[in-house]
Amino acid sequence: MRMPPVRIQADRDVRRDRDHEERGPTVIKAALAMASVSIAVVVLMVTLSAAARASDAGKELSQAVALAEEIHEWTLHLPFSGPDPGQKDDPSGRQQGDPRTSVDDLGDLMDATFCPPRNANGSVIAGMADWSQRVAVTWREASSLSQTVAPGSSDIVHVDVIISHNGKRVFRTSWLVARRD
Repeated sequence: MRMPPVRIQADRDVRRDRDHEERGPTVIKAALAMASVSIAVVVLMVTLSAAARASDAGKELSQAVALAEEIHEWTLHLPFSGPDPGQKDDPSGRQQGDPRTSVDDLGDLMDATFCPPRNANGSVIAGMADWSQRVAVTWREASSLSQTVAPGSSDIVHVDVIISHNGKRVFRTSWLVARRD
């Protein structure tokens, strides 16, 4: 009769070994699960960061396009030559002085930079001191629009605008304006 107690003891040892074996893999499984969750969190953070940068870049580009559109609207409403009779000697209509203070014709926008930027009426846009609009105006030959001619000698003007934010170029565009009068 002594054999059964030994057997019971052996069964307990087997159970204890099985419990110990089950605990080992459980710790490994938990560590792997934690590592997987950590990697997932890192990937999510990187993705969210990239999405935020893309969103900021999209907002900056949208703002730049809107500022270029302001110059576009302004140029469409400006005459080719200024109303001042004293400008008759200058076929470009370019006024003397700073174009940031007075613009009454397209010639006044030749190589002008506005910082802060201007709206379609030529007024300063408040709160945008870190933005600038650089405008270049050249007259073009009507029969060959790629050919630049002397200021004021054509009925077609090419306007090139560069929009910058914090000194970095964000957007560039150009268009043609034809004399309407």
